[in-house]
This record gives sequence, structure tokens and C-alpha cells, in this order.
Amino acid sequence: MKYLLLLYTIFSHINTEAQPIDWLSRAQEGNLQAQYRLGKSYLVGDTIPKNIEQAIYWLEKASLKKEPRAMYLLGLCYYKGNGKIQNDTAAYRYFKDSALQGYPQAQYSLALRYLNGEGVKKNEQRAFHWFRKASESGIAQARYSVGLRFQKGEGVQMNKRMALRLYQELVLQSPHDPYYDYFLGYSYYYGTCGITDTNTGSRYIQKAAINGCSEAQQLLKHIAKTNNAQQKVAYF
Repeated sequence: MKYLLLLYTIFSHINTEAQPIDWLSRAQEGNLQAQYRLGKSYLVGDTIPKNIEQAIYWLEKASLKKEPRAMYLLGLCYYKGNGKIQNDTAAYRYFKDSALQGYPQAQYSLALRYLNGEGVKKNEQRAFHWFRKASESGIAQARYSVGLRFQKGEGVQMNKRMALRLYQELVLQSPHDPYYDYFLGYSYYYGTCGITDTNTGSRYIQKAAINGCSEAQQLLKHIAKTNNAQQKVAYF
């Protein structure tokens, strides 16, 4: 009986915490985390009905107090035009403010702004800097982008061996993302990172194809077609 009473008390507390009205009252009292959480909930419509106007209201409240996650979400709103006039410059500013506080997703988004020249002058060196910051924070897409910069020599001195090492680490870091298997396989098969190994490349490409990567599936068809054509030429 005591055990059941304890469970009831715990779940009652959890349910109370999860009630939107509780977060609303806390947000109105000026609680920073409540303002951020309420703004995010209104933005995505997870625990309460979606309301972009209210989302932006509370996210702006939290952003004034330098809440990095709120600034990042506002950056997305300006970038996508959600409830705001689409404004790349404003998106860049919010991403930058959030990134400077160490928020990984904002660091990655800021790198993309510099890479593509959206809201700020294109700067490959700054793009590489923020891709690397986001990569160090565990963002897999950022590590891929760092590898690509090393491979192409964009914003950093070309280092194809470093690129290959980063792609290898990505496969270990994101074992359920077949695209990284495909890209590593492609790098080995065609030697784009300085080492050509068609056997290793084929193995990773096949793994990616089996796990649903359409690029890998198309590449396997292309490789098979090319190999068949070469065999016919050799035969005749």
C-alpha cells in the first residue's frame, strides 16, 4: 500500500510539473526556464496548441535574459519566416549570440551562415571555425562539414588524410546514419581523400545501401554497370 501511495505521489508530481498552466504562471513570474519552455512548446505544439505569436513573445522574453536556446529558436524563426518577416540578418545575429554562449546547434547554424553568405558576408575561415566548434560539441553534421573543408581546402589548409580520419570517426559516432557509411565508402572507392581502396569502399557502400541510403543504392548500380562494360571490352 505504501509502495502504491509512493508511486501515486511521484506521478502526481510529474503530471503537475507537465501542466502548461504551471509553466505559464512561472513564466509570468519571470522564470527564465519557464519562459523558454513555454515559448518552445507554443512553437512546436508539443504539450499545448501551436501558437507562433505566443511562441515568439516568450522566446523574446527569454532571449532578453540571454537564454541561448531561446535565441537559437528565434534565429530559426527569422530564417524560416515563422511568425516573422524572413530576415537572414536577424537570423544571423541570433545564431551568433547563441553560438557565443556555446550552444552547439547555433554554432552549426552560424557556420552555415558564413559558408553560404546568408545575413553576413561569406567567410570560409569563419565557417570552418564554427563548424569545428560545433563538431567538438558533438554535432555529427558539423564533423562531416569539417572533414569536407579539409578535403577541399576551404577555410583551412587542405589535408585529405585528416578528412578521411574525420569521416571514419563519423561512422563510429553515428552508426545508424547510412549516409556517413556511403560517404566514407565513396572516399575509399574513388580515392577522394588520398587513399584508394575499392574493396573497403565497396563494403561501406553496400552497408549504406542495405540500410536504405538511396545515394549508395544508385552508386552500386553505377559501379555494377561500369564493371560490366569493362568486362565486355576486355572480353572482346
